[in-house]
Amino acid sequence: METTAETASRAVRPPTVVEHRRLPEKDFGEARLVWRCDDCGELGSLTSFPTGCPDCGAGREALFYFTED
Repeated sequence: METTAETASRAVRPPTVVEHRRLPEKDFGEARLVWRCDDCGELGSLTSFPTGCPDCGAGREALFYFTED
């Protein structure tokens, strides 16, 4: 699977802003950062961020960062 830092349309995404929020004092376990397809919901590892969704064929513009627990 080919990976690249550019989208097919050469679009540049704006910087991602992540708000930090305090959670209640409970043991929630761990979360991991993955990519997710907005069209079909496919998840994948960030070690190989694809140029498009391997499941439904959507372009890279449909992929976004997602935390999975």
